[in-house]
Amino acid sequence: MVSILAIPEQNSSNTVTVELTPDQTREWLAKLTLLDTEDSLARIFQALHEFNRVPVKPGSRLRLLELYRTPIGFIGENIEKTLYDKYSPLSEKQSKITDLCRRVNMEMAYGYKSVVLDSAVMLRSGRTNNDLSTAIHRSIRYLTHALYNSALTYNSYPAGTWMEIHTLYIYARKLGFLDNPVKDALNRSRPSNNIPHAYQQAVLFGISDSYKLSVKVIGMIYRYLDRWASSAEISPFRTLPTTRCQFVIDPAQDLPAQPYTEGLTPKRTRHHMLLDARTITNIAHNQWHSLRAGTSPNPAGPGVGFFENGGADMLERVIRAWGLAPRRKHPRNAISGPYQLALGIPACNFYLNGGFTFKGVADDNGPRNPPAATDNSDAQQRTAPIQDHTKQNWLAADESIHGICMYVDLSRPAAILARVGEVVAFRTNRGGANWSAGLIRRIRITDTELRLGLQKLGAGCTAVALRPVGKSDMPLGSFKLSISIPNHDNIEQSQSLLTPPGAYRKSRQLMVDDGSAVRIVRANKLIERGLHYEWFEYEEMG
Repeated sequence: MVSILAIPEQNSSNTVTVELTPDQTREWLAKLTLLDTEDSLARIFQALHEFNRVPVKPGSRLRLLELYRTPIGFIGENIEKTLYDKYSPLSEKQSKITDLCRRVNMEMAYGYKSVVLDSAVMLRSGRTNNDLSTAIHRSIRYLTHALYNSALTYNSYPAGTWMEIHTLYIYARKLGFLDNPVKDALNRSRPSNNIPHAYQQAVLFGISDSYKLSVKVIGMIYRYLDRWASSAEISPFRTLPTTRCQFVIDPAQDLPAQPYTEGLTPKRTRHHMLLDARTITNIAHNQWHSLRAGTSPNPAGPGVGFFENGGADMLERVIRAWGLAPRRKHPRNAISGPYQLALGIPACNFYLNGGFTFKGVADDNGPRNPPAATDNSDAQQRTAPIQDHTKQNWLAADESIHGICMYVDLSRPAAILARVGEVVAFRTNRGGANWSAGLIRRIRITDTELRLGLQKLGAGCTAVALRPVGKSDMPLGSFKLSISIPNHDNIEQSQSLLTPPGAYRKSRQLMVDDGSAVRIVRANKLIERGLHYEWFEYEEMG
């Protein structure tokens, strides 16, 4: 069964410069300057690379690998923090470091899988190995870490990873190890857990659709699962599910799991399993309700303050991923041709305004649009198009009523930047088409392409500026550039505003300047809050 586990070839004649005794290894690791991320990571990778290619007794290998866990965990957390708010694709240096981190986690997985394979041989010969539960647990954990590293950079995960994770769990179940407690000091939320916890964390993370999430939310989900992954349940696929929150696991596929549908019912279910996410989804839903009511959920596990910054957004994402399992309502149609993209609310406001700097009626600098005048007029100079809102060139792949998939060829030099949750202006680069507004919802990177999924905010979006009515604690010295989104019945969308952070407060009155008049509106329902925007419905006053 475990024969599918991939490890490097081991040969006693291979050159080894790494320390192979616990005391020497501990001393060597203590001398590393962990804040020098690139150097420390390179040294650890080289040590593990050599270590995993020579035969070592399973017990000794396990004890040595355990010594590497803390420094690798420290470095990994520091690397994750540097990725917050970064654009894709990463710079060459950042890509090198993140790829090295993923390779280090794969080397850790190789080492623990070697222990599993050697221990399996011992079991077949009638000898026991008390370290096997720990080795299986750690193998799953580090394969999951490699998946996590790939998710943080929106890259594809290493081929075969999911099949190995499924195999390790099934092997542990066969041996009767599922209830064996395993100490895991790096899991601060549950320092003692078991193999099902590690496996359920992997699968739940896998079905969270991380390619649609910001790096910060990806990290929050991973740590959330450190605490609550055990609230899910894995069982053999014996009866057909009757509710949502159920996912089918096929161990023969290199996938985490798929939402159960009638069309997905396997003909042969002997080896299939079912992930029941109802309990963990209910927990997340109750925590979300607490936050909406102004009460922070019990922080036991993730720690005090875990839910305070971005907790509601993270919980909404996992509720949709584990509970609602949304299905596509509208078909996608293949399209082609060049598109232009510009990032950020200021750029979006600029291009929606016809390529002119927004000038509202409440702005002392004058009107929004350039009046008829001579070429040398001061008015025309003040409203002349500016060139600092960089336009990127993309190619379209397909389109639906709600969105567009675009891509770029990474083998061709181009100034391309993208980030999940970024507000963008976009248009087809043909025939002087009008600009529209959108949000980047998904990024996926392969060796040759960067693809993004863009949500359309609807036709008729316009440039506006706004500020609160009267004195406010909102840090606005003047009107802030924003986007007005009209009502659209065909996509079930009410009139709304997309603004910089800090504008929204329920029932807050806002002055909205559209360049020809100023009107007073009241903020209603918050639709979404991102790192760089707030999107909310409003109603007209008076």
